[in-house]
Amino acid sequence: MQTVEDTFCVDEGDSTGLSQATVSIVCAQGSDILTAKVSEFVKCPAGADAALAK
Repeated sequence: MQTVEDTFCVDEGDSTGLSQATVSIVCAQGSDILTAKVSEFVKCPAGADAALAK
């Protein structure tokens, strides 16, 4: 069972010697970067292709 303390930020911070706050900031920044790039890499089918998509 996962508890509040058993999270990615805590685990990664403990294993790398970084604080939870630092790991949280880096994760948030990485998430923002990926979100900004999503339209370049994720394309939804349109028209006839949309009918074939599952």
